[in-house]
Amino acid sequence: MVNKEDNERLLTMTPKAQKAQMKAVISRYMKNMQDDLSRPELKKQWLDEEKRAVQKVFTREEVDVLNSFFSSPRGKGILKKINHLRQHGGDIDNVLSQADVDSIVKVFEHGAGKSAFEKIERFDKLNDEIVKKTMSNNYINASRKYTPAFEAQTRDILCKGNKHSSECAK
Repeated sequence: MVNKEDNERLLTMTPKAQKAQMKAVISRYMKNMQDDLSRPELKKQWLDEEKRAVQKVFTREEVDVLNSFFSSPRGKGILKKINHLRQHGGDIDNVLSQADVDSIVKVFEHGAGKSAFEKIERFDKLNDEIVKKTMSNNYINASRKYTPAFEAQTRDILCKGNKHSSECAK
C-alpha cells in the first residue's frame, strides 16, 4: 500500500495541474485497500485460525481458567493495563498493582491455571505467526486487486505533459 513517503514522492513528481487528481487517485487506492483488508470475512478467517491455535495449545480446563479470570472485573482491568503496556511500552512492574499481581499469582500458581500460564508464551508466538500470515496473505490479495489500476492511473497522471520521457512514450 502507498505509504506517506511514497505519497509525498508521487505528489512531488506530479505536475501542479494534476496534483488534485493524483491526491484523489492515492486516496481512492488507500480507501480500497483499507476496505478490502477490513472485510468481516477476513476477521472471521483470522478468528477461526486463532480458535484452532487455542485448541492446539490449551486444554479445555486451561481455557476455562483463563476465561474465568479474564472475564472477571479484576482480570478485565489487568488485560486493559497489559494492552496499554503493549501499545505504549513501559515496565509491567509500574503498571500492575500489588493486588493485580496477587490475583494473578492466586489463579496461575496451581493446576490448570499454572499449566495455562506456562503455555501463554507459546500461544502468543503461534498467534503472532497467524496474524503475520493472515495479514500478509490478505494484503497481497488486496494489492493484486487494486495496484495495477493504481499504477496505470498514476503513470497517466505523471505522463500528462511529459511525453518525452521514455517511460511515458510507451
